[in-house]
Amino acid sequence: MQVHVLSLRNCSTEPAWGCVVEFENVIQQTCDAVLITPEYRTLRDKLPRPIRRLVAGYKLEHAFDNNVPKSERLLVLVGLSPRSMEAMGAISDLRSVYGKVCAYIFDAWEPHFQKYAALFDHIFIPLTGTLDRFRSAYRVPVDYVPLAADVLNFGENRPDRYIDLLGYGRQYQPHSDYFAKEFNRRGSGGTYYHTTIDNLQIPSFEAHRRLFWQILRQSKLALAYDHLRTPSVRKFSAPMLGQRWFECLACGCAIVGWRPRCADADELMDWPDATIELSESPERALDEIHELLSDKPRLDRMHHNNFIQALARHDWRHRLAAMFTKMNLPLPDNLTAALSHMQYVVDQFRHADTSTSIPQPVIEMRESTRISCNTSE
Repeated sequence: MQVHVLSLRNCSTEPAWGCVVEFENVIQQTCDAVLITPEYRTLRDKLPRPIRRLVAGYKLEHAFDNNVPKSERLLVLVGLSPRSMEAMGAISDLRSVYGKVCAYIFDAWEPHFQKYAALFDHIFIPLTGTLDRFRSAYRVPVDYVPLAADVLNFGENRPDRYIDLLGYGRQYQPHSDYFAKEFNRRGSGGTYYHTTIDNLQIPSFEAHRRLFWQILRQSKLALAYDHLRTPSVRKFSAPMLGQRWFECLACGCAIVGWRPRCADADELMDWPDATIELSESPERALDEIHELLSDKPRLDRMHHNNFIQALARHDWRHRLAAMFTKMNLPLPDNLTAALSHMQYVVDQFRHADTSTSIPQPVIEMRESTRISCNTSE
């Protein structure tokens, strides 16, 4: 089957899109997929609202191989939110080209943009708490597939880590402020790396994520909190195991903070010490962190187990296989090979010395095959 990925990577510079791009890259790598990269019509936002609705938000020039029957062609949209489904308007002859169309939506909090949902044969979301609402509103098959990370290309369990505590992204601020004060003072002997700027715009997803992953690989502990218990301008309607949890696992970080109170978290992170709950009191939480940092055998086991569990269960390739299975499609050969290779590595190193760095089976990405529109308005 020929797979195309409708990618909006050229339409935003927000850091959150880096996670979406990585999943797209996995699809491209394992399915020999073609990336279709439309451009957003920026002038549309300047039009009066009544007129704006009549103008397509995305533009795309494309030509397809007519020798491939549409029954053998699959289109995949990986969107940050339901709004991403607007991009389907860039393909005017959608159903004459594709036999099957599906989407994976990261932030599936509310089932907006319902008119575009009818264009899909299948939609996948990473929340069980909103699943019934999406099924009722969209009236197409909607299934739960959890988030994940590209463990195969970016994960690692290294024995020497130089960052004691990592707090990347939104945090429980009383904890973060106190940890920063105590760790990052002269003479403390420790390091708390935390982000201090919000609403970043980044020039390169690749460069941003490369640095992000390196910081994770160097971190002993990583903070992660249930988003329902941390302040945000966004209104979250259900608990979920977000992207950061899987990324921390991929790099073997010991995760400390507040685990989401949902069955998903209990099912997906069901091994001993997968996460460590911190006290709400910043002073007590800091004591708990120092106690864990001083227990190297336990910390080594956590690093080892978290990485192995991520590779065995929480790589994007596992999620992609689940999507193909739910759509009754055969798995691409490259995806089957990647899954077998990951299982081989897991079997080889599951009982390895926890103080030994596990060598990574990195697969180099080939040059992308793309269909794009580079004209300007």
